[in-house]
Amino acid sequence: MTHFDSESQKLNVFKTTLIKLLGSRVLIRMRKNTLFSGILKSIDEHVNIVLAQASEVQDDGSIIINYGALFIRGNQISLVSHDKSISF
Repeated sequence: MTHFDSESQKLNVFKTTLIKLLGSRVLIRMRKNTLFSGILKSIDEHVNIVLAQASEVQDDGSIIINYGALFIRGNQISLVSHDKSISF
């Protein structure tokens, strides 16, 4: 297990990992349990994210709403996954 000395170290590791996923399809679980799927297009210093081809989806992957492009505030994100086979 990795030990982090500060919250900023945790955030930097998280951002670095997300940058590697740019252009990939990701699943994002929000704090209020909403789930979005889309292509990760950008991420900023606050971990705000822009998805292309974005959809709100159910846990089984079925689409609820198609959005096209979607902006997601970083402080509302609970989990990000690039592998759709991971169960939420």
